[in-house]
Amino acid sequence: SVIVHEEGAPLSGWFDVLPSGEVRFKVATEIGSLGNVPRIAAPVEGSARVTVTGSVKEGELDARVSASLAGIRAPGDVELASAAVNGRVHGPFEALKMNAGITGSYLRAGGYLFDSVSVQASGPVASPWVRTSLVNADDEEKISVSGMVDAEGGGARSVKVRIEQKGKVLEGSVARVGATPSGVAIKGIALEGDGVDGIEGSLALQNGEIVGKLSGRGVDAKRVAELAGLPVQVGGLVAFDIALDKTRKGRKGHVHFAMENGEAAILSGVSTMMSVTFDDDKVRADGFLRLVAKPVEGQPMEERCDGSIAEVRLREGEGVLKGPLLEPRTWTTATGSVDVEANDWDLRCLARLSPVPLPLSTIEGKLTTRFRMERQPGERLASVRDLIVRTRGLTVAGPESPDTHQPTWESRSIDFEATGGFDSQTGRTEMTFSVLDPDPLLEVSAATELDLESLLDRPQVMQAALRKTPFRVHVAVPRRSVRSFASIPFVKESMPPIAGDVRLDAYVNGTPFEPRLALRVMGWDLAHQDALAASPDHSDFRLPVNLDLLATYDSERATLETHVTKDGRELFLVTGEVKAKLSEILAGKAADPKRPLFTGGLEARLFDVPLGEIPMLANNDVGGHVSGTIAIKGLNEAPSVAVDLELPDLQIGRDYFFERGRISFHIDPRKEAIPGAPPAPALALIRAKDTAVAQVELVGQDGGSLRASAFAGVEWQNKLIPTVDKESAADFLLSARNFRLTALQPATAGVLSKVDGFLNGDVRLGFNRAGEGAKGKIEADMALTKGVVYVPQLGQEFYDAKFRLIATKEGIIRVDDLGAKTTNGAVNGWAFARFDGLAFQDAAAELTIDEDEPLPLALEGVPLGRLSGKVAMTATKTKDALVASVKIPGVRLELPASIGRNVQSLDENEEIVTSHPIREPEEEVRREGSQKIVLNIDLDRADITGSMVDVALKTSDENPLRIEMTDKTRIYGDIETISGRLSVMGKEFEVERVLVHMRGQDEPNPYVNATVRWDAPDGSRVFIDFVGSVDPLTDEKIRFRSDPIRTKQEIIGMLLLGSDYEHGTVAGGPSGESNEPSRSTGNAAGGLAAGFVADQFSGLLADSGISTSVGTTEEGALKTGIVYEKGTTRTQVTYEGSSSGSAATPRSAGGASRHTGRTEVTVDWRFRRNWMLRGMVGVGGDMPSSGLDLLWQYRY
Repeated sequence: SVIVHEEGAPLSGWFDVLPSGEVRFKVATEIGSLGNVPRIAAPVEGSARVTVTGSVKEGELDARVSASLAGIRAPGDVELASAAVNGRVHGPFEALKMNAGITGSYLRAGGYLFDSVSVQASGPVASPWVRTSLVNADDEEKISVSGMVDAEGGGARSVKVRIEQKGKVLEGSVARVGATPSGVAIKGIALEGDGVDGIEGSLALQNGEIVGKLSGRGVDAKRVAELAGLPVQVGGLVAFDIALDKTRKGRKGHVHFAMENGEAAILSGVSTMMSVTFDDDKVRADGFLRLVAKPVEGQPMEERCDGSIAEVRLREGEGVLKGPLLEPRTWTTATGSVDVEANDWDLRCLARLSPVPLPLSTIEGKLTTRFRMERQPGERLASVRDLIVRTRGLTVAGPESPDTHQPTWESRSIDFEATGGFDSQTGRTEMTFSVLDPDPLLEVSAATELDLESLLDRPQVMQAALRKTPFRVHVAVPRRSVRSFASIPFVKESMPPIAGDVRLDAYVNGTPFEPRLALRVMGWDLAHQDALAASPDHSDFRLPVNLDLLATYDSERATLETHVTKDGRELFLVTGEVKAKLSEILAGKAADPKRPLFTGGLEARLFDVPLGEIPMLANNDVGGHVSGTIAIKGLNEAPSVAVDLELPDLQIGRDYFFERGRISFHIDPRKEAIPGAPPAPALALIRAKDTAVAQVELVGQDGGSLRASAFAGVEWQNKLIPTVDKESAADFLLSARNFRLTALQPATAGVLSKVDGFLNGDVRLGFNRAGEGAKGKIEADMALTKGVVYVPQLGQEFYDAKFRLIATKEGIIRVDDLGAKTTNGAVNGWAFARFDGLAFQDAAAELTIDEDEPLPLALEGVPLGRLSGKVAMTATKTKDALVASVKIPGVRLELPASIGRNVQSLDENEEIVTSHPIREPEEEVRREGSQKIVLNIDLDRADITGSMVDVALKTSDENPLRIEMTDKTRIYGDIETISGRLSVMGKEFEVERVLVHMRGQDEPNPYVNATVRWDAPDGSRVFIDFVGSVDPLTDEKIRFRSDPIRTKQEIIGMLLLGSDYEHGTVAGGPSGESNEPSRSTGNAAGGLAAGFVADQFSGLLADSGISTSVGTTEEGALKTGIVYEKGTTRTQVTYEGSSSGSAATPRSAGGASRHTGRTEVTVDWRFRRNWMLRGMVGVGGDMPSSGLDLLWQYRY
């Protein structure tokens, strides 16, 4: 017996030597894990049991082998569930023969699963015939391979392959495959079947070269990949032809490849053709790759993608290959050139092929790329020549906003173009980038020379080489309108409000750490542009000027020089200088710690700048010129500011001219006193600080003057930004001597159309510490005489206005002798306030308008009446709020004789188009945490009188009016009537009760409880009640009742036609006409309802083209109307009641009485834009009338 302790595979067995010399033997082993057997080099897992029995007799071997395998796993995703091996080896040792078989189940390899595996080998051991069969019954798949193994030759002969899959068959044969002294050779290749029309030829690998001929036609790439089990998604019809022979210098022959309708990954419709020709070490290549799209059924024509959408073409490819074709070094050292063209790629269709969603809602246009690649002998890298990348018709839009469903940005007229190249021998790289729309909008060109040797071979000096790399950049913007840049995405929103033309040239050269910059910007007719103005050329600040700006930087010093001219005359000259070494800025510190990192300054000089040519000033009658200097020096070192401006011929208004004007502002680090500064001991407190002093002086030709001066200590943030030193003293002084207030007209133009008067006195505001704020002191003695103020909103001019303002150090401010007059009225008053420093404590004021001098009131030109009375007000500051109380002991408003007149409204002019959406002004919102304001109003009596109204109002004693202003304004309290009378349609209504209750709502909606009464001549009484909130106004809140009781329709009839109305007829009227009064009464009742619920009634008729109106004549008679509009025709019917006190006067036997009701019918026909034909017929009244007019209208 024999026992061999083999690691992982222990052997046991025996052998016997018979007397005849025959040797019999048996060896067996059981391996639990093949991976634990060191002698098995392959990484195989699984278990095996092997038994070998046999004998050796007379020089011949006769051995049988049986084995079982289980759970076999090998690299490449190969698994075999189980297998059985049975075989016999017999014959002389020098000519052994074999007959063996392997059967297995459930083989998985390369993603394929086979139910059964069978391998049979027979014949001489050195050259057995082998047959292999793989079967998958479920997928109807079978692979059969057979051939003769040539162990001595290291190959195989007569190899046949048959692949069957779901009825499809692919068969092939190889006459011989095996190793050769110089490589591998495959001879007699023949393959055909489903998906392959034919592949035939022979190929050999000889010392790294491909030799032989192989051609294929009608090869279905998808079918072949499926049959071969390739885990890739490919498709298309392929043809190829390979014919190569080895030569002394290389090879000779060609490789041709073509594919139609190919597929690869996410692409389909790929067509390609490639032709490569070899001649010794030379090679020529041409070819293309094209992507073809097919239209989708039912897709709109404008969205279809049909035909070629992208193509890459290789032209005139020529090169030299030194070395074997299959060696990598041959290709890494290849030289030659090739032209690459990719013309007119369809970006819209290509975007649809993207595997991930693009952040774009739209992309359209064509993209073209062309370049030439060259590589000369000895060059490490290939050169790129004549590169051009450009777009045409490019349209790009960003993602849609979820709110507006519109793109967040878009570009629909911009194209891009880039050209350039790279020379691998010199390292010179050039690139030019252009933006076009379609004319050049922006061009950026750059060039550099790279030290390729250091960058590629010496990484330790790469950074130093980059620091020394020379470069140049030129940025050019040709002369263009500023508005034209709005077509660039993301630029429109950030564009400055400027109109005109600009041109820009910027040059940068040098090295990254020692650059030199030169920038020149030129502008023509540059002016401020108001984006909200109806005309783009309109702006309150428009002053068209020309600009010439030059800026330079040489890595240590930056300069600025700017000239601003108008009509050939210089207005501004701005110069500046900054000293800053770039190397120190990048390092973040100066080489000398005692020296600042940078220093600089700026100076602007003004030369007779015309104020009268600025529209905002010219519109307010401001003229003259301004000259002077504005200088900022010593920034980041010892900063100072000096502003000195002169206005030698200032004009404000049409008749106010100044002899001189001067504005100065200085921030000076000097410690000595500054000439012209206000004299004050406090100035000594800031002499150790930088000091800011501001002065303004205006001296009129009439001798009047205004002088103002102020000073304060200054602290510089980082020696760049000045701020007020809160620990220093500060002072302000204003002095006026016969100074005309018309100089304030530009500042008050939005509120007052005229302001004038004479101001005399002084005002002084001082702080011991500027940071104390409210603890400052104010002193004043200022008087206004002969003042004139015109308020256009009120339509009133106040003249002879006057007041005297006196403020003392104790915090008392008085306004004495306050008064103003109008044409027929006057107002007088006084005011008083106390302050703790500048903190308000309390105040009181009173205004009086005498009854014999009532103040006329008007709004937008419409008279409202005449006002007289007295108003007293007090105010107190508490810890939590400012509480003000208004006491009105009595006020009287006399209304005009007619309140029916108003400003005439005009129809919209179709020739005028608004430039931007017009919206109501936003309601001012008080900031959270603002001081609470409480206003208490105590109204004893307010009398409102007129021809149609006589009402007395008061606030409730139990619940007076109170207004609270916090984050919102809320109103509380009640207003009620003392007595009242209304005259409507010639009838007098007594106001029995009106109570308006304010409930402190965020949106005021008062609750009203009101009752009016009419006493009819027959003794009847009619009551109209309104109970409820004002909004919404509904019929349920209006109630009609009477004594004696009548229906609502009867009450309305009485109100319109008088007490003679009864049950739809007029007493005493002809019976034969009973239907006519009923119809007219119904129409009149509808008119009365419209008068009380006009808003609701108009809303009901709005969509039908019908509108109504209810009003009164100057005599107080009822005037109603109904209008119907259809297209260019407008029909209006109006009825004007009599002035006798009743709505209608009955006919007498003799005909119509004088001053009876009158009806007019007017028809307007606008047959042209500016022409209209108007016809009118009027009946009733004093006499009938009619007419026909031809009207022409022109809007200015």
